[in-house]
Amino acid sequence: MKAIYTILTSLLISGTIQAQETFQKTFEDPNEVIKGHVGVEIYGVDAGFKNLSGSMLFAVGVNARYPISEKISAEGLVRFPLLRFEKKGFSFTTDAGILYKLKSEDAVRPVRIILGYKETDNINSNTRTSTVKYLDVNGMVRKNTYLRGGIYLRNSAFEYKEDEMTDYFIENIFHKGIYLGVGRERQYFFKMQKQKGNETVGFGAGSIFMVYGDVMILPVSVNLQQDTFGLGGGATKEVDGLLGGRVGFKWYRNPFTKEQNFGRRLPFFGNSVFSLETGVRPLDGLFISGSLTYIIYKF
Repeated sequence: MKAIYTILTSLLISGTIQAQETFQKTFEDPNEVIKGHVGVEIYGVDAGFKNLSGSMLFAVGVNARYPISEKISAEGLVRFPLLRFEKKGFSFTTDAGILYKLKSEDAVRPVRIILGYKETDNINSNTRTSTVKYLDVNGMVRKNTYLRGGIYLRNSAFEYKEDEMTDYFIENIFHKGIYLGVGRERQYFFKMQKQKGNETVGFGAGSIFMVYGDVMILPVSVNLQQDTFGLGGGATKEVDGLLGGRVGFKWYRNPFTKEQNFGRRLPFFGNSVFSLETGVRPLDGLFISGSLTYIIYKF
């Protein structure tokens, strides 16, 4: 007998449960999620807190993941800033590498399916009600473990301040090197039926969520000249660095096709990849990087 699930409504701020609907899972196979994609980054940011002059405040680009074989996938991105503090040098980020699948594990696990989100302004009380509709089900979930590795290139401006009395001219900094790490991925795909009164609607439900951590080997050296404010050439100084690291995540909101969604178009944010990472880069110090990508093609 197929299990019937009743929708649960979570009210993040305030409100009451309104609708009563029932849902039925008709199919499940985590292997049905997409194996890769090509997407356009419509917004990205990358800021090193020790070097704000090299920050990319509004960046666009392209990222992709391509399945080479059952165990190997290639992934990469190219990102260019539209807005930054300093325009010293041609600014870009390139990150390209390989995912090698070490193992996969399938098991029945609890899954929370987000059905909708709505915010309502309550004019009389000057408050806002946020409502998340979700469904808790048990289904087949796959967990993959990957070995990661690749090249990392980033060119931007660099501002160095030794102390409050000494200033140096802004120079160019080019991080170039490799990264090595591991990743853990969770994926699932269901076909569902929603029953509300006499109306039955089918839809797809799925997700890919990956967390990862990398060691970054980025030998970098910058030659600086002291700013003497028009009094001639100042003293020179060389600063360098080698090691960095990062942790992050990527979330595919709906990693399936329109056909798998019973011919219904996927909404804009539902057809997107969200990414966020933080770590340390040589000379940049602590950094944070993230993007919103709209998928234009799925493998």
